[in-house]
Amino acid sequence: MKSTITILILLCGNLVAADSPAAKELKTLTEQRDKAAEAVLKPINERYWASLEQLLAKAMKAGDLEGSNQIRSTLAASRGDLTPERIVGKWRSVGPTGSIGFYTFRADGTAEFQFSNGRVNPNVWRVRDNKLLVATADKTFSITYEFDGEVLVGRSEDGKEGFTATREP
Repeated sequence: MKSTITILILLCGNLVAADSPAAKELKTLTEQRDKAAEAVLKPINERYWASLEQLLAKAMKAGDLEGSNQIRSTLAASRGDLTPERIVGKWRSVGPTGSIGFYTFRADGTAEFQFSNGRVNPNVWRVRDNKLLVATADKTFSITYEFDGEVLVGRSEDGKEGFTATREP
């Protein structure tokens, strides 16, 4: 009983501390800094992207395939575009019901989805129009994910929402 009360007091103390004037001011200062940094970086990034697009056109005109691919990749990554290179690897997935599983995306467009019970489903995937399309290998189920730079947020073909995936370290 004593430990339960102690835990409740600690939890309530954390709730109060999170709403303290200093915590609120810290949040406000951080938001102001982020907004100011975004405003400063926007024109710099736009000039950079325009220059990269000009360089890409020049490299393509010269027939420089390797350079063109490097520039295209740099441009996509700097814009935060979803590219296959950003997807390859292991991702933790949470379904709309809270179920957890893991995708392992391979560079060849194949993947595996491992359910929490250990069962594994083969999948296929591709990036198209800045979205990740994932389907079971037999094409009986698919999810389309959008990427916000950190999290994949998806909807199944039957309209179910609430699928998310985050990269595993």
